[in-house]
Amino acid sequence: AAPSAWWVLPFYFLGGLGNGAGATATHVLLNTYVPENHRGRAFAALGMVSNSGPSLGILLGGLFLAVADPRAGYLVAGLAVLIALAFVARRVLAMGSPVAAAAAARKGDSDAGTE
Repeated sequence: AAPSAWWVLPFYFLGGLGNGAGATATHVLLNTYVPENHRGRAFAALGMVSNSGPSLGILLGGLFLAVADPRAGYLVAGLAVLIALAFVARRVLAMGSPVAAAAAARKGDSDAGTE
């Protein structure tokens, strides 16, 4: 436990920086991997999850704490994050690099022009 509430402020600040970096990376990934004609739907889904997730988390967390210890809640939440991270990382890595694909496409275009 922190000796006072002032100990929380630097971590809120760092969390805000992390949220900003995460949001930027998420938007870049969506713009990179989602076809242009599906981006509106993808950003709408992202907005729905981003806005409903915290409310749902508070509700589920309250229900969980009614029957379990807070430490168990952190353990369950941490494991859920690791499982989600593994799933997402596997999917993203399977997609391949858009930079490599773009470079190959440019090389193919430049080869076609020399014939």
